[in-house]
Amino acid sequence: MQIVRDDAGDITMDAAVLSGRLGMSNSAMRQLMRRGLVHSRVEVGIGEDAGRCRLALRCGNRIWQAVLGPEGQIESEELRYLRASGTWINVRAAGSQDAIGNLADPVLDPVLPAGG
Repeated sequence: MQIVRDDAGDITMDAAVLSGRLGMSNSAMRQLMRRGLVHSRVEVGIGEDAGRCRLALRCGNRIWQAVLGPEGQIESEELRYLRASGTWINVRAAGSQDAIGNLADPVLDPVLPAGG
């Protein structure tokens, strides 16, 4: 997969490759991007994780998350589908078995202040 991180830390990747990771056609992916329905988040590693980052992309009920090494290589990745019940199912994770967990994901769900 071609993932490029520039000097400012911005990440770019080929939409055709990402659509394959999300299990949808390239045309469907591009249509969702034009409609503003593809969201991303990057967390930059600090301390012993300096040089690494976690990339999360959400498109509809699908979440693709990857940990990138210093050269932009994928160290681990997973694909999840959100269920209407507020849980997610992990359908493809490198080095792990399928799992079901809560929707609360610190990468995609920021912590809200009490009462908010």
